Amino acid sequence: MNDAHVHEDDIGWTSPPDPVRRALRLKPLLEEPGASSPFIFGLAELPAGAAVPLHATRQAEVDHILSGRARVRMAGTVVDLSEGSCVYHPPGSARAIESVGPEPLRYSYTFATERLGQTIDPTPVAKPAPASDKTWLSWDETESWVSVEASKGLRIRVKRLMDRGQRREVIAGIGELDPGVHYTRHFHDQPEIYYIRGGEGIVYVGDSKHRVRRGSALYIGGGVVHGADSIGREPLAIFYVYGCEIAGHDVNWTPVEEIYTDVRRTG
Repeated sequence: MNDAHVHEDDIGWTSPPDPVRRALRLKPLLEEPGASSPFIFGLAELPAGAAVPLHATRQAEVDHILSGRARVRMAGTVVDLSEGSCVYHPPGSARAIESVGPEPLRYSYTFATERLGQTIDPTPVAKPAPASDKTWLSWDETESWVSVEASKGLRIRVKRLMDRGQRREVIAGIGELDPGVHYTRHFHDQPEIYYIRGGEGIVYVGDSKHRVRRGSALYIGGGVVHGADSIGREPLAIFYVYGCEIAGHDVNWTPVEEIYTDVRRTG
């Protein structure tokens, strides 16, 4: 799989196949059952007041809060998360999640599956192990914006979640493109997921061109050329995840076209 594009409105809600997560409903957006592809990515929803008990999976997981409020228990720690927050769970770590706001909790989930495969089999856990190191990582939108392409300043910007020196299975964060800005077509060794949080745009993946809006999800294979145009009235906002289990953490961002700033209308 080098290129996949879906929209969450086109995928129905399903019940988890395991009893541990029975309180959730899921929308699997990007996955190849039975394969060893880099990711499983989808949406989860938990009714207000409901909870998923302590459990662990073989694969690392990153959850990104889209709406509602979450209370997550893990590694001897309890954290409260709201819209825009992220939390990382290492392989085999125990965690529980509760929807504590007045509305349902909705979040995206990403499992890193390059090495351990795509069979997700949550195992009940009696209690989390004490934190010996910072075995979990949470993040929110108080982080500072960083420029992606120097010549464009902060018109293309990111808030990085996990490329602060941790050798995790993924790199993740938030990116924004101001209206009318072009993100240079480029490639890198790491496979990547885009989930569109807001705005409108065109994402180029290889020879394909995808019109995207809030709720669009795309998979981009390692080494595949990609870029984007922001064409709406609001910034094109993207939650992104790089897979680093095989390609590593050194992102060899390599442009394949002239670096220009504004979207070029070609009809």
